[in-house]
Amino acid sequence: MVAAIAALLLCSLSPAGLVEGFLEAVNSKDKAKLSAFASEHFHDPKAVPERVDRLMRIAEQSGPWKLIRLVDDLPNLKRAEIEDRMATRLALVLQLEAGKIRGIQFMDKESLSEPAPKEYRDWTSLAALVAEIRKDTQSPALGAAVWQKDQPLEVAVDGLRKLGKTDPVNPSDLWHIGSIGKSMTASLIGALIEKGHLKWDSTLGELLPETPMRDSYRKVTLLQIMRHRSGIVQDMNFTRADVDRIVGDERNPTKMRELYARHTLAREPLGPPDGQFRYSNAGYTLLGHIAETVLKQPFEALMRQYVFNPIGMKTAVVGNLESEEGRAVGHVKTPLGIRANDMTDPLGLFISPAGNMWCSMEDLARFGRAHLDGLNGEPSFLKAETLKMLHTGMPEGPGGGDYACGWVIGPLPGTQMAHGHNGSNGTMVAELYLFPKAELVVASVANRGGEAQPSPPLQFVLAVAQRYAPR
Repeated sequence: MVAAIAALLLCSLSPAGLVEGFLEAVNSKDKAKLSAFASEHFHDPKAVPERVDRLMRIAEQSGPWKLIRLVDDLPNLKRAEIEDRMATRLALVLQLEAGKIRGIQFMDKESLSEPAPKEYRDWTSLAALVAEIRKDTQSPALGAAVWQKDQPLEVAVDGLRKLGKTDPVNPSDLWHIGSIGKSMTASLIGALIEKGHLKWDSTLGELLPETPMRDSYRKVTLLQIMRHRSGIVQDMNFTRADVDRIVGDERNPTKMRELYARHTLAREPLGPPDGQFRYSNAGYTLLGHIAETVLKQPFEALMRQYVFNPIGMKTAVVGNLESEEGRAVGHVKTPLGIRANDMTDPLGLFISPAGNMWCSMEDLARFGRAHLDGLNGEPSFLKAETLKMLHTGMPEGPGGGDYACGWVIGPLPGTQMAHGHNGSNGTMVAELYLFPKAELVVASVANRGGEAQPSPPLQFVLAVAQRYAPR
């Protein structure tokens, strides 16, 4: 499966010719020609040099590309099937705003079998919006929650917990939130800093003196890890053989994380600390191991004590859920159609700090509100200065927003500045966004993985935010 190349690159051509014009400019491998195209047709002209450099590198790796067919020609989206120089078929997605290219993605061609996203501008209620997006995107179920200042929290759900069964999802059901859990793990680290157990600039050498590690890791700080600038390996894809090699028959999550920490810190770093942004599941798993090593308590218990309980997230839980009672069940797309497929293997046990958490839609929005309150000067579960640090980021790189501590900071198409994160374990997709100026929190989860861009939950977030937090 071809991994999506995240090249978000925040038109006097006719709309039908925009794809052809883009391919012609990139295939030329002429920097001046590509720069001229980008200056005229990209949404953010200030970022053109960085975006051009990145596209030049991608073109050198896999170009030239040939257009096979234009799949969708919509005002806000162009999707096409293309072929690279190795005759591999890909999907090219151009995301538009006000007629300009805001985002570019190269994805698995299977994503083209997903319905093209619609614009939901005329929705009349959250319940109706959730039901419409769920149906349009062929999701088994979709859940959402919205909170605005001076308004009650509103939750809406639609669909089935599991295809082939008759149980509908309920507002109180649990959903897997994937890497949104990174912002929760970062919150735990912030709480432990407030209590004096840790410091922002605490180093791995100081915190894990008994753990063998390469010398290049000894001066890596907690803040660098939380911002994905530690040089720690990424570990975005695991096989069962990888898991067995690292942890063997061990099934105690704390001991599994200790084994994984030793495995991680014995490997060659990807770069120096405070260098290039490299999103790292390994880094966030290491944060959980550090917390339980310093406090001598399991990560799962620390999350309850310092994050879930203070916020009032009564449903939140860390780890695998074996029973299907009271929760949405994950699904994947197969050659035979959409099938239920929960991820409950040992991998989830030891990478929980990087994104293996569950909660209800209400509690997901409650977590977002706790952060939004603090950012806006209201009392919260952490001090204002702690929350400010957790939400102060550095640029990811060409086309990305600023990455803080489990939060990406930047506007969505047509919206005000947002602080958000997505998450997926392959069987569910989740989105959580805060809009501080509008005092708005929007959360959504679908119980189906897949290649749809934007995802069904992000389509919900956009529809709500473009109305309540417009640019």
